[in-house]
Amino acid sequence: MKWFSTRRIVRLSVSLSLLALTSVSVHAGYNDDIGFTALVSELGAAVPDGSGIDVMHVEAPLLINGVPAWMPDTLNSQFSGKTIVDETGAIGGLSSPHATGIGRSFYGNQGSIAPGISFVSVFLADHWLGSGFIRIATNGGKQQPMSSSSRISNHSWVGSAGTLDTDILRRVDWLVETDELLHIVGLKNGGANQALLSGAYNTISAGRTDGIHATGSAAVDSLYTAGRTRPDLVTPTATTSQSTAKISSAATLLVSAGNADPSLSTDPAQTFTINRAGGTVYNAERSEVIRAALMAGASRATSNTTGFDITDYRVNVADQTSNGLDRRFGAGQLDIHNSYRIISSGEQNSIEDQNSSGGIIGSAGFDYDPFLAARTVVIRQPAISFRQPRGLFSLSQPWCGILILMAAHKITSTVPQ
Repeated sequence: MKWFSTRRIVRLSVSLSLLALTSVSVHAGYNDDIGFTALVSELGAAVPDGSGIDVMHVEAPLLINGVPAWMPDTLNSQFSGKTIVDETGAIGGLSSPHATGIGRSFYGNQGSIAPGISFVSVFLADHWLGSGFIRIATNGGKQQPMSSSSRISNHSWVGSAGTLDTDILRRVDWLVETDELLHIVGLKNGGANQALLSGAYNTISAGRTDGIHATGSAAVDSLYTAGRTRPDLVTPTATTSQSTAKISSAATLLVSAGNADPSLSTDPAQTFTINRAGGTVYNAERSEVIRAALMAGASRATSNTTGFDITDYRVNVADQTSNGLDRRFGAGQLDIHNSYRIISSGEQNSIEDQNSSGGIIGSAGFDYDPFLAARTVVIRQPAISFRQPRGLFSLSQPWCGILILMAAHKITSTVPQ
């Protein structure tokens, strides 16, 4: 296939599929259902909006009159005032309706809950996997992935590159670990999941509240095994493409909150890190903190205005995963109000870390520890109950019937140095 591009692309033997997209506008009902209306009611104009946070938008190709398209329509009013860079090189004026819909929900002026996003890097997915970013096929796969100022990367597509899946997943996990670049990835709208990219450990996989999506990870190798809990979160949307974009916007909102207020990060040993792009990343905006806050804040019982509800979270034994989540819904439905409360309550250090604190903690907050159990996040969020689970993502029994501790750490992966 001929690719119309002004840049050299290393072609991979990779099967990519767009996730279905319906043309559904964001309305007050959806914002009610995910807790955004409550957040606006509480904070008013002070609601974080993603300002100052660069993002990445990776798209599979959509054929328009036989020509592949992956760019959103940059002339759409949803994107007015934003810098949207085509990192791959498309034919001028050619845009993808799928990409436009994803962009509207992820960083649109009216469609997103993070409309302050102003800089977006857009990639064609196989270019991103190859020489454009991941560099899986560049120089025999012996180069590190490229660095970027982006903090959130949206992937509303699924696929497989066969034997290359192992290296791709390791590189994605390494990027999250090394650069704090959090990847939000979609699942198939039914059927069986493919390895890319929901097979990675450090991503956030997005499903639907109606449960019409593939579940569980695909088998790749001895590390990236089958049957790990997928999705991580769901939203009340009609497709997993839209759900992925909605969760990307929520993650960006939280990152912007943690970035804008360094006082939220107070670990006595380390309050921030510097990524390879030279960006300062505070503890309150680290990828594992954001992931943990999104999952701990999720709703396990819903009363939605936009359709289906979660009414039987972990009720049936068949839906109870070994890590304490639900096979169909993961941690539950996105609730940005709860998740923001965790971040905005700030880092609260244990008595072992900061004796002067006396170990006194509030009803919500987090504690990031860079040296305990491969970088551990403890989340404090009231009125949540789970059975004791095991694994990479773990929760304790409710503390005094009110508090819950949640530890989430990232798997460490290696790539060529």
